[in-house]
Amino acid sequence: MHDVMALMGHEDLRSAQRYLHSREERSELARAALKRARASGS
Repeated sequence: MHDVMALMGHEDLRSAQRYLHSREERSELARAALKRARASGS
């Protein structure tokens, strides 16, 4: 859980928990969004 929180930038456990039960399709969307954010320097 700590790794998920760190990747998503969450400090609150409740915020990170909403991503625990996502389907693979949503996980792919989240990974793509993180990749875009990192590429833009956000």
